Amino acid sequence: MNFLSLLISLFLVGSLAAQKSPALNQKTAVLIIGMEVSEGVVESFDGYANLLTSKGIFVYKFYYPKANWKDIVPLANKCSFLLYSGHGCTSCGLDDQFGGMVINDFVYAQDIVNELHFENQPIIIYNHACGSAGSSASDPNDIGIKEAINRITDTALP
Repeated sequence: MNFLSLLISLFLVGSLAAQKSPALNQKTAVLIIGMEVSEGVVESFDGYANLLTSKGIFVYKFYYPKANWKDIVPLANKCSFLLYSGHGCTSCGLDDQFGGMVINDFVYAQDIVNELHFENQPIIIYNHACGSAGSSASDPNDIGIKEAINRITDTALP
């Protein structure tokens, strides 16, 4: 690689790292961490952010307590990736079952339906949210496969 190519490459990498807003047509990711998350979640999400950024994706971080739904909605509507870690909500779903998120406040599944109108069909990952993978921290016993499926689909409904 000649000197000019090296200089241009360093400039581009430095520009992406210092970027304050996405470039036109640049893919974006919205990372949300709600209250009372497990130990190590911030570090994991920072790692996800670094990986996404290294792939040219602009990352918005909304980590509790600086995670307000009204700020998230307009950016989430245009994102390509949405990652959430936080509490699942046992009665925030469309059928008063599992669903929604707990960021700084409860975000009900109906809020998600009413306010999120994804333009880019994003990949959505709920990471460490009770009910989103079936089980919940409040389960005293095995919930069984039928209930696990209900919780997963309730969370995924909106």
